Amino acid sequence: ADTSEFGILRCIVNKPDEALKILRDAGFTASMTKVLGIEVEDTPGGLAQVLQVLHENEISVEYLYSFVGTMSENAIVIFHVKETEKAFEALKGSGLKMLTEEMVYNI
Repeated sequence: ADTSEFGILRCIVNKPDEALKILRDAGFTASMTKVLGIEVEDTPGGLAQVLQVLHENEISVEYLYSFVGTMSENAIVIFHVKETEKAFEALKGSGLKMLTEEMVYNI
């Protein structure tokens, strides 16, 4: 994302603490943001199930990344929401497969 004043690069890395230090040491403004990883069926409507759970719990998605052809036959979706813990509990309670940090790092 960019504006006339600055640009924002969002990325997922396998060593976030190390990456943050390297960027800051190089003079960049950098921060870490919590995200949630979920495995969804790679079929029409697969994402709708996740969005329905978030909607029912009044949680808005700020942005997301999606991946196919990764560790399984399903799609992987990485979400950023403001209420990470609330979203985690709602999604976990719905029976959706949540990804661990290691699974996300290995995408």
